Amino acid sequence: MINTDLRVGVAGSLLSAVALGTLYEQATGSLQHDREESWARFWSASAGLLGGALELGGKQAERLGNARPRFARFSAAGNAVAVVGRVVTAAAGLLMAVVDAYRGLQERDRGNRKMMALHWVSAFAGAGFSLALLVGSAFWTGVFFVLLLVAVLSMMMWSDNEHHAWLDRCLWGRLDTERYANEVIEQREYQVAIGLN
Repeated sequence: MINTDLRVGVAGSLLSAVALGTLYEQATGSLQHDREESWARFWSASAGLLGGALELGGKQAERLGNARPRFARFSAAGNAVAVVGRVVTAAAGLLMAVVDAYRGLQERDRGNRKMMALHWVSAFAGAGFSLALLVGSAFWTGVFFVLLLVAVLSMMMWSDNEHHAWLDRCLWGRLDTERYANEVIEQREYQVAIGLN
């Protein structure tokens, strides 16, 4: 039974898979100070994709069980799988919110108040979005989604690029506590920053 939910779910899964590819590239090819956060985002996004797939599959099994009497036994199992999928998706969203809140603390320590505020808004909106999805509130899901979208687009617009991040951490950079330990690491990170690695 192909319905609108299935079509939207498949399209969302494809977009999520593309986003996972981008997160993987960031996790494997970013500067050293960003790798840990990138891996955390990759794994939480992977869990979110798995949860979404479980919820979609569970709902389809439930619909199949409700539509045809001979498949009625799948209805209860489908409902249970859908609930598990929704919980996994919400947990992944909450984990992403924790990552954003932690990044906000790092930006505060670096003296970057604008990015601190944006990461904290993103953490709040991400947590609200996850909880709204969990309880099934369409209104609050929409509100938190718009807030999250504004925060993410603002972060994309105002965040440092890799060149600037490298300059902050090089041997004469302004971030004393995050400077590269030696010239070998500094040169390797420079290669990453300019896109040669």
